[in-house]
Amino acid sequence: GNNARASLVARGLVEMTRFGKFFGAREETFLGLSGAGDLFLTANSTLSRNFRVGLGLAQNKHLQEILDNLGEVAEGVQTSKEIYALAQKNEI
Repeated sequence: GNNARASLVARGLVEMTRFGKFFGAREETFLGLSGAGDLFLTANSTLSRNFRVGLGLAQNKHLQEILDNLGEVAEGVQTSKEIYALAQKNEI
């Protein structure tokens, strides 16, 4: 529901900020349009490619099937893999 979505987005903002600060970013960067603004839009817009990928995953579709049907590049897919690897490597 909406409460769960809000909690997940808020947690995402905390995690983004923690990750960025580890690499020297300023916290304020994540509270502006380039951080929170982009996150809020991506998490709530059915026009967002990354939103559509997440929706497909929530519907238990296979990632490759989602990407094949998307017809566009969802940059968050590869980015999330790289972010995860960096977080593991740096114990963030």
